[in-house]
Amino acid sequence: MQGAILHRINDISETIATACYGNKHFRARPLNPADRADSLSLRVSFTHKVSKLKMDDSDNYHFEDETIRPYDWDKVPSKSPLKSSDGVLLTDGTRVKLWKSSDMARIVTAHGVHNGERGGSAGGQKRNLFTVEAMAPGLFTGIVSIPKSGADLLLKSLQENPFVQLGKSRSVRGGGELGAEIVDFSVLSIMKKCDPTVFIVQSPILVPRDLVKKPVEEIIARLVADAGFGKVTKLSGSTTTRFGWNRTVSNKKTANGFLGAKSVIVPGAVFKLDAPVENLTKKLIAGIGEGRDNGFGAVLPHPGVAERLFPEEPVPRKIPKPDQNFALQGFELWEQAKAGGLSASQVSRVRELAGLDADKAIAYLDRQVKERSESIWLRWRSISSQVRDGIKKDAHHMAKVLKVCQDLLVADGKEDYDE
Repeated sequence: MQGAILHRINDISETIATACYGNKHFRARPLNPADRADSLSLRVSFTHKVSKLKMDDSDNYHFEDETIRPYDWDKVPSKSPLKSSDGVLLTDGTRVKLWKSSDMARIVTAHGVHNGERGGSAGGQKRNLFTVEAMAPGLFTGIVSIPKSGADLLLKSLQENPFVQLGKSRSVRGGGELGAEIVDFSVLSIMKKCDPTVFIVQSPILVPRDLVKKPVEEIIARLVADAGFGKVTKLSGSTTTRFGWNRTVSNKKTANGFLGAKSVIVPGAVFKLDAPVENLTKKLIAGIGEGRDNGFGAVLPHPGVAERLFPEEPVPRKIPKPDQNFALQGFELWEQAKAGGLSASQVSRVRELAGLDADKAIAYLDRQVKERSESIWLRWRSISSQVRDGIKKDAHHMAKVLKVCQDLLVADGKEDYDE
């Protein structure tokens, strides 16, 4: 992300791009899958847990995080133990949702490549098939701290052409549109609802050479203190070795043109402090440890324990049991209507009005009895009271009854239209 931004700025002004790269406050944090543009997405911490099955009366899963609130393992129901989360936490400043990695859509593509010498070698030209798995097209959000001069040029560049390609295998995985807006760090959703003493590592933290063989607890505590965050009281994390870190160099001392192996603290590590951090925004922009220019050291506050999963499971729609009485009632009504000489068209009009407006349906019946000729009244006399009472009680049910009556009158040949 950092490289893509710098290239954009450099295309307009090499001087400003160079100044941004050298500015200690310039940092591009990782882009993570998000549910919407104003929802910040964070790599979930190692200590965040979710139940395997739904737990409570609200038909939701149970979430815990021992760095946020201690919990008793003995009280966790055996039918649904807690397991570590893997994914991202989504927050809009009001609530926190967990998007599990296993629920994120992915695409798999297959590609054929030629392997072996071209021409008359013994084996001839061989063709291998390999597959590439990537995140499916979606929305990804992240934070960039950048000098204003660089931000202005970046916005100008994106306005002219928002298309961008990131990372390796760009020709295989394609690209997408990049958008940006200027937001004050202090009003970000992550700052509205968070524990000011708990932080999650978002990009690898570079481990200095003198600490490489030390226990991870000592490494994190030392780096956090050196960055001015304070004293660590609780932590969870691990170290690993990273190669290349998305950057090639021309230094002949580095094998194959890639950065050498680096010992790092793995993203997702979490640590808790004994007190809130002073000048928090400044500390977050600066990050922890060295290697900012290569993307190391980004951390963010913990938004809190998740309340729901994302995407939320659809709530089953409750369909009421069909009312079977309308068929029998319609048959009985048909017998009376047929005896009175009613036509299908007369019943149809009442049925239509009953389904739209009960008052208008009753008014129509009243007009047939009071304002029409005696012959019309005689047709309605046997069922008018029954139909009126049925509409007043349940107009939609009565519309079903009238539909059965109407269909039977049509089948019986009573479908002539009165004047």
